[in-house]
Amino acid sequence: MPIPHRAHAFYRCCLLAALAGLAPRLASADVTGAARAFAEGQAAQLEGKYALAAERFELAFVLQPSKEALRSAARMQMSAENAARAATDAQALLDRFGDDAQSAELARSILDQVSPHLGRFEVSCSPACVLLVDHLVYSLEPARQHRLYLSPGRVSLQAQFPSGRKASRSVATKAGETARVALDEPAATPPSSAARAASAPGAPAQPQHEPAVPWKGVPVAIPWITGAATVACGAVTLWAALDTKRQHDEYVAHPSDEQWNAGLARQKLTNVLLASTAVLAATTITLTFFVRSSDKTSVGVSPLLGPSSASLSLAGRF
Repeated sequence: MPIPHRAHAFYRCCLLAALAGLAPRLASADVTGAARAFAEGQAAQLEGKYALAAERFELAFVLQPSKEALRSAARMQMSAENAARAATDAQALLDRFGDDAQSAELARSILDQVSPHLGRFEVSCSPACVLLVDHLVYSLEPARQHRLYLSPGRVSLQAQFPSGRKASRSVATKAGETARVALDEPAATPPSSAARAASAPGAPAQPQHEPAVPWKGVPVAIPWITGAATVACGAVTLWAALDTKRQHDEYVAHPSDEQWNAGLARQKLTNVLLASTAVLAATTITLTFFVRSSDKTSVGVSPLLGPSSASLSLAGRF
């Protein structure tokens, strides 16, 4: 039985409203996560667990960049005797918050103390890349310039580009030495010899294929199926979010490593479910553009998910 066009329009409007509400929740989750990570860093600092405290402060900075989180991370790396990471955090502090007197003073103090014993790397990427050091991710956010300090010796630097291509170099430095490395995105793989031979002048003509049958669109039931999956995934996401809050409350009341690990796993599950719901909803709306109907609603959806934020861009005509 065909579904009335008004039901289509109402269904799409409901999905758009649901998607519009997801973006601010994701942004709020970043702020909440950063605050929690910062508080955990302070607690670890009081217990003398300086390496753990530095990790939590760095996580807080990734989720919600602030000079307070980065200053605390640099101090804790120094206390944990992680000189290379402390110098890298200090350099980032100077680059991003150099106009703040307290941040600049701390950064220069750390760099003056440890940089003469380390190798300095200035890595430029074209276009922006994620940087790996000895096959381990060193930066989470793509950037055109990476400044970091490492222990003297030979290291492998690898750039990963949005296209999926990679570029790498092995570089050796001495203490107090600066290495400037350029990692450019490699060109696309050239066509195979068979393809070049087929396109060469005088090559035998390729057999002509029958013209493809025009695509008439997807069955109208498909968007309804994905829509039902979106609703189901959203319900599971809501349950996971509520259970995550319960785990957090239990951890605050009775802190323990077991409860911390359980809460962290549940938080990761909630984030995955939330992203899956957004992708399913966007897929459903996209599929409605291609249903077998001559009268369609025109809607554009552009979801963007990142390590520290997510957003949705919506545009349409009804």
